[in-house]
Amino acid sequence: MKGIGIIPVKHLNYAKSRLSSILSINDRIKLCLLMLTDVLNALTSSKLSNIVVISPDDRVLNLAKSFGVDAINIDLGLNESISYIKDIVNNFDLSIVTPLDIPLIEPIDIDEIIDLSLDYNVIISPSRDMRGTNILCRKPPNSMETFFGNSSFKKHVDEATRRGLRIKIYVSPRVSIDIDSSEDLNAALKYCREHNISKQFVSLFNSK
Repeated sequence: MKGIGIIPVKHLNYAKSRLSSILSINDRIKLCLLMLTDVLNALTSSKLSNIVVISPDDRVLNLAKSFGVDAINIDLGLNESISYIKDIVNNFDLSIVTPLDIPLIEPIDIDEIIDLSLDYNVIISPSRDMRGTNILCRKPPNSMETFFGNSSFKKHVDEATRRGLRIKIYVSPRVSIDIDSSEDLNAALKYCREHNISKQFVSLFNSK
């Protein structure tokens, strides 16, 4: 199964504003780059055949290039960025979209989703509150539109259902933690402590 991973990232100067009460803009940028490092570590160690990072931010693109993955400089919204490369992803059997802020993800999460795609067209991994989408796998890669943003989980389920696609919900305590708020951050740090996990993003807080 030939799969492509897609990581759309907006400009980091505007990222994680909900953490502004506990982290400076510089620390929020560092956090994003460290989380992206964790995500890239997981995806590049998985069964994916190719990975592409889409962003207008040179810091993001340079990090992607350091991992040897494709980097596309374009300033669009998340869904527009994914649609922008639809001709590229058509060369693959499936596409897997992940955000940068799920740093607990492991290669096994991606590999299990690829294995599930043998029997399903759409695999969705929801956020902890069951509102967001933290992983979206589509087979074929452009079998449906993406709706990342508010209430994306329901929108993706509804769209896949409308198109008659076979859906599987992939529930993972690691993947479900996307870091947008201080509560999310505390949950991620607690998970790392309890499971004795070393992740790049944790280094930002160990240094404080």
